Amino acid sequence: MKYDQTRERAANQLPIMWARHRRVAADTVTVQLEGEIDSSNAGQVAGLADALDDATTIILDMSEVSFLAAAGITALLHLDARLRLAGGHLVLTGTDHRPVRRPITICGLDSILDCRPSMATPSEKSPT
Repeated sequence: MKYDQTRERAANQLPIMWARHRRVAADTVTVQLEGEIDSSNAGQVAGLADALDDATTIILDMSEVSFLAAAGITALLHLDARLRLAGGHLVLTGTDHRPVRRPITICGLDSILDCRPSMATPSEKSPT
């Protein structure tokens, strides 16, 4: 699974979603998602905990997500559950724009998932 995908592909082969990540602390990784999250790539989102090895806290920047399908919502729930089982935490940031806020709100997940309108700092990574 490759997460640092380049945009240098033929127009008809562009991936629907790009992801870039960086480690901000020993156990914390920020991942910036861009594009559409649907059934074609939801498995990549759900598998982030495995792909990022020892990260127990994942901060997903959703500010550049242009579409969040039901499969994407399910992937976020799976990722959240996987991190919780490992004693970790999922933080969604950039959730204040319509393509992300609307499906999360309609499904009532804003009371389940840790959603924040702007980028969280490492000190905000998890509640005590």
